[in-house]
Amino acid sequence: MRTFKIKLILLVSSLFLCSFSFAEMKLKSGVDDVSKEGYFSLSWEGEVAESVRLEMASSENFEAIERKYMINRDGKITLSGYGDGTFYFRLRDSKSNEVSNFVVVNVEHWPLDKAVTFFFVGLTLFVCLISTLLVCTRIKKTD
Repeated sequence: MRTFKIKLILLVSSLFLCSFSFAEMKLKSGVDDVSKEGYFSLSWEGEVAESVRLEMASSENFEAIERKYMINRDGKITLSGYGDGTFYFRLRDSKSNEVSNFVVVNVEHWPLDKAVTFFFVGLTLFVCLISTLLVCTRIKKTD
């Protein structure tokens, strides 16, 4: 009778854990799902098994998996270094071969002319700040 209870408890707990292996994966980078910088965060809710991996493909049917990522228990991963394009992500359990829903991420970097403009505006502000600090330091030394 005792072994039956233990087996029953193990069965129920394994069913409970399996039911939470694939919770909804959702993008938390904003409303429009477009990354202008090439980095973004993906998140999922609930517990996932250690055999679950995040897969990335360039088509929604996942014919060719281009990258696989190990995920952690935090329920979130931040990815960076992506060029312009559309990328598809999903969770896959390597043991049971179950897959979650997929998430589409569009990466469209800022245009180069805008990036150069921001760089020179920042450079100008930096030079103004350093000049002000040097002038104020010299004025204080002469007093």
